[in-house]
Amino acid sequence: MGNALSNLVKLLQNSPIEDFQSILAQAKVTAKDVQGHCFFSDQYYTRNLVCADKHFELIVLCWRGKQRTPIHDHNNSEGWLKVVEGKVTETIYEWDKILKKANLQNTISHVELEPGGTSHVNDDMGVHTICNPSTQDSITLHLYAPRIEKCHYVDTKNASIKEKILGFYSIAGKPQADS
Repeated sequence: MGNALSNLVKLLQNSPIEDFQSILAQAKVTAKDVQGHCFFSDQYYTRNLVCADKHFELIVLCWRGKQRTPIHDHNNSEGWLKVVEGKVTETIYEWDKILKKANLQNTISHVELEPGGTSHVNDDMGVHTICNPSTQDSITLHLYAPRIEKCHYVDTKNASIKEKILGFYSIAGKPQADS
């Protein structure tokens, strides 16, 4: 783990959740710092766990060009992201978290984030999707508090909401057997 990444983890472990957004925004994490957690797949974006404790988890996501998440919630977790390399877009849609229903006709925000750019979302703000709009690889750092072990996503083919148990392509730099 690169020095900047190790320092970020230590700082998060010793800080209240209320400070996470500014801590992540100020972190000077580079692609070199996260290289031991970067695993790409041509089929889908990958989720690579850096560390987790009872308060948060820190994950490196690796994106090939044009890869995207489904539209999803965060199952009552706060979620922050920081672009390390490349760029991503984030689109947030209206979400009724009690009924677990998304209004895809109502886009709350759509932003393009470049290296150093950050974003924050939670279920009160809406559901979102993240996409690498380019043909180049992108790397993003994601912080969730508390840990997010499952989420709900919009199955656009069936116009339904489904639940997904979340896993990792790698944990602490080691690819998982079922990844």
